[in-house]
Formats: sequence, C-alpha cells, structure tokens
Amino acid sequence: MIGLTDVEVRKLDPQGRLLIPSDWRREVLGGSSEVVIMKFKDHIRVTPLARRSLTEFFDVVEVDVEPEAFIDYHRLRAALMGKKYEIH
Repeated sequence: MIGLTDVEVRKLDPQGRLLIPSDWRREVLGGSSEVVIMKFKDHIRVTPLARRSLTEFFDVVEVDVEPEAFIDYHRLRAALMGKKYEIH
C-alpha cells in the first residue's frame, strides 16, 4: 500500500464499534469526527470525510456559450439548456 505508516490489529466491540487510536484521529482527521465508510466485496474502508468548498471548482467550469449570454440570466439559461432564446 502506498502511504501506509502504521498497522494495528483491533477487535470490534459487541455493538460492532471500532476504536481508532487518538493519535491517528488527530493526525488524519484533524478536528473532524466524520468519516466515510465504504463496503467492498472483501474489505471495508474508512476514510476522512473531506468537506470541500464549491468555490474550488468555480474556475474549472467550462461551457460552450457566447459571452453575450452571460449578460441576461434567461438567455444564459436557454443557452445552457440547449434551447433557442426568444424575447417575449
């Protein structure tokens, strides 16, 4: 495994809970207490829930729309939906 730094064998308690060592939680989760649990056919993976700001993606969106369409919301919406804009 790439990035593997430590291994421990742990038992689940009778309710199926797993205790993650506190130093691992501090190091990997920071101040968060939320994780994502993924079930695969042969294993279970627990990873930190990465909350990301949508603003990270603002510069990544590309659309094939004429710049003039951005002046009017209705025109932009029609262009994005692939419809012809008609003035009423």
